[in-house]
Amino acid sequence: QGQLGSSTSSATTPVLQPTLVPIVIDPVAIAAGAQHTCAVRLSGQVLCWGQNSSGQLGDGSMSSLPEPVPVAGLGGADKVTAGTTFSCAATGDGAVFCWGDAHYGQLGTGHDVVRPRPTPVGISATAVAAGGAHTCAIGRASASGAADIFLCWGSDQAGQLGDNGDQDRSLPGPIAQRMLVPTAIAAGAQESCAVDASAVLWCWGRGSSGQLGPGHLVDTPFPIQVALPSGATQATFVANGDAHTCV
Repeated sequence: QGQLGSSTSSATTPVLQPTLVPIVIDPVAIAAGAQHTCAVRLSGQVLCWGQNSSGQLGDGSMSSLPEPVPVAGLGGADKVTAGTTFSCAATGDGAVFCWGDAHYGQLGTGHDVVRPRPTPVGISATAVAAGGAHTCAIGRASASGAADIFLCWGSDQAGQLGDNGDQDRSLPGPIAQRMLVPTAIAAGAQESCAVDASAVLWCWGRGSSGQLGPGHLVDTPFPIQVALPSGATQATFVANGDAHTCV
């Protein structure tokens, strides 16, 4: 589908060695979705390439492209994340934009309409993570002296929004454990994880493969604390895959 960013690559033949991606000569951030890739350049420009059936490249079209194209009208970015068929980015001043598939509300716009161009989410955030069909972010406090909070939106089939429910939500909302002070956030296919200011790891959502880490295989719609193995006392960063987690 062109997600390697090279016009010489084939959709049917795997590339077995790293391939130079043209145009993205000064990257500061990169993210890979199911079949598309996005990157941020030093200038704040966001470029995407690969599968584009849901507008996840953000160039205003639905045409898959084998080489990077600029995301339309978006500048000043310093973070990018890619879900299965959608993408999001955050600018240096904390504004969040999403584009692509919105059937579960994962763009955070209050609607389920596919958006092939960046659409503002309406929050200020220090981090954003795209999962299979949901998104989570660390929302900046709106009042002086208040703490930042974890926010999630989109598909909630397995409780991955962490609000102790199972209803899809098309606008950002807080997770159940509002007292957590966030430092890192991650989103997988149907699960989410976070690290709080005390270096404690929390996970919620789909647990059928043990990806939540509590020692059982049960879906959990609210954050549960994950005990780290002996010798690991503090979590600093977490990453979710399709059905596994690393910290």
